[in-house]
Amino acid sequence: MEVTNPKISPKLRKVLEMVKPEATIPVIVELNVPLAGEAISALEGAGLTIKEKIPTVGMVSGKIQASLVDKIASLPFVKEVYYDEPVSIQAEPFFRIKGKESVLVPVSEATTGKEMGVDTVWGEFGLTGKGVKVAVLDTGASVGHPMLRDAIVETFSMVEGESVEDKHGHGTWCSAAIAGRPHEDMFRGHMFEVVGMAPEADLIVGKVLSNEGSGQTSWVIKGMEKAAELGADIISMSLGSMISEGGRSPDSKMVDALSRKGILCVVAAGNSALPLSIGSPGDARGAMTVGSVAYDTPAMLIPSTFESRGPTIDWRIKPDVTCFGGNVLPQVTELLVTAGTGTSLTALAGTSMATPQVAGITALLVQAGLPRDRDILEYVFSKTGKKRFPTVFKDPDTGWGLPNVAKAIEGEIWNSPDAQTFNLFSESVQKATMPLSMALEPLTVKAAQLMGLDLTPKLAVVEG
Repeated sequence: MEVTNPKISPKLRKVLEMVKPEATIPVIVELNVPLAGEAISALEGAGLTIKEKIPTVGMVSGKIQASLVDKIASLPFVKEVYYDEPVSIQAEPFFRIKGKESVLVPVSEATTGKEMGVDTVWGEFGLTGKGVKVAVLDTGASVGHPMLRDAIVETFSMVEGESVEDKHGHGTWCSAAIAGRPHEDMFRGHMFEVVGMAPEADLIVGKVLSNEGSGQTSWVIKGMEKAAELGADIISMSLGSMISEGGRSPDSKMVDALSRKGILCVVAAGNSALPLSIGSPGDARGAMTVGSVAYDTPAMLIPSTFESRGPTIDWRIKPDVTCFGGNVLPQVTELLVTAGTGTSLTALAGTSMATPQVAGITALLVQAGLPRDRDILEYVFSKTGKKRFPTVFKDPDTGWGLPNVAKAIEGEIWNSPDAQTFNLFSESVQKATMPLSMALEPLTVKAAQLMGLDLTPKLAVVEG
């Protein structure tokens, strides 16, 4: 199908070129009028079967025949029509780590947390995240796990036919890394002591990915909206798409909307291993985007081989910050250990693993008095970040580096006059990075081709 309507998003245009006119595809429609009355009737009359209304961002999700997308986009009150694309976890796939020697690193205040000053914050300042609500949007959680039994205060599932119970393990891992209570257990012949970065924070567990570790953008958006309704201070998302639209995708717009409301959204950068490959919602301006560094394999703070690099395709420097996510080398993998399905422990690697640890230390900062302002949070990270190869500037591999929450709280850095005016999204910053990014883009595409990566949109629930 030939598509020319400018109100049809680039990803959806590509999908329409790939499918038959009679195929039914999932879409998200953004309106410039309230989600009620004549507008809803007109959408349904034009062929859209509406599934969900998403008032926070003025969107509806549903299904429509491919041949009718242009008709919907042509309605005067429709701002844009998007593909309701697949999203997935941001952990390294099993085939990448199978058969290799593993270096296992437990997540705790004595290991990964110590490098960020978490042990000092607990011991000297008595801050453990108490009273802070962190929403984890993922594959759910094993609600009966010893690390989580006392941590979870709210649950919900956006996955039709599946309860919040996690049959995958990814969501449980992320939940425990944030607010897991102290736990000791045997794993692969070794006894491990594990605990989350904010072990007295409250968890809101939202299932937005299936037990297979995948879902749709609309599930994630509704999950964000629900988490906000339940009073989340912080939302942690170790998920995303592979392809960016420069912060213009529906999930990125939701992150921006919640950020403006004072909800701190901590999002994984992704595992595409290439520059210019941070997908949504990690590409959102309002996201605190987290990259990954190694704990000690081959050396501490070395960028992980799998990490999606910045800048974004609209020339903004991301990731914003990094944390320990393990590493994958030809003969050895570094994996991080904490809670898995049931009552077990498990070991994973990815920007997925770095993200909840940053969400956990953010909870410590909020308890200490940090305003729930995304730019002030980045200012704090910019003043405490540590890199393997120190630079004065934020860079597209490691952002500001590994933050130190003890330094931030000791100096109450967020009270600095500079923190109140800190904003890295100015046009001057974007223009300064544009020439480099434009030079890198064709190299990124070529590298993806050489690696056998398919950068075309993935089809989800296409019927016909």
